[in-house]
Amino acid sequence: MKKITLLLILILLVACQKTEVSQPIVEEISPPVAKEVSQPEKQQVVEKIQEVKETKTLYKTGILRSQNRQTTGNVKIYLIKRDKEEFFLIDIPNLDLKSFKTDDLQNIHVYLSGDSNPKSPQVLEREYFDLGKLQSFSGMQSYSLSTGVDIDKYNGIVIYQIDPESIFAVGTLIEEEKVDNKIG
Repeated sequence: MKKITLLLILILLVACQKTEVSQPIVEEISPPVAKEVSQPEKQQVVEKIQEVKETKTLYKTGILRSQNRQTTGNVKIYLIKRDKEEFFLIDIPNLDLKSFKTDDLQNIHVYLSGDSNPKSPQVLEREYFDLGKLQSFSGMQSYSLSTGVDIDKYNGIVIYQIDPESIFAVGTLIEEEKVDNKIG
């Protein structure tokens, strides 16, 4: 009986013996510290950003001529290719509607015209594409156009007042040699 008692005590001691429970190790993680970047490292980052391929091809050009308002300006149409995106950019870098005073820019639009030199609104209305409202009476104007629009069928650009109908200026668009010039 002593043996059985000793055996039970031994089992009880083994069962009650303190067992170590493994605790997960918690590491303290510190926030990242900004490190100073050298000029060559900065240049490498800039070069990687510039790897986005973009080309700007001069597609058509023209010079605005006054019709019903004294107007000056050049027109440049570019084909822009950026990665998988393509669009036309119509720039009028130096438009000047001289001595023209109105607050109603809503009424004046820039049109592409099928006719290279429309003399009347009736001729203009035969084939045109409205690029949008005139952005200002002087300075840089820029309009973008999807490549889904057949720009080759437009031979002129027109500054046009809708009401009352009046052609302020026209420019004959001339197709340029299609040579890509990489930007950047």
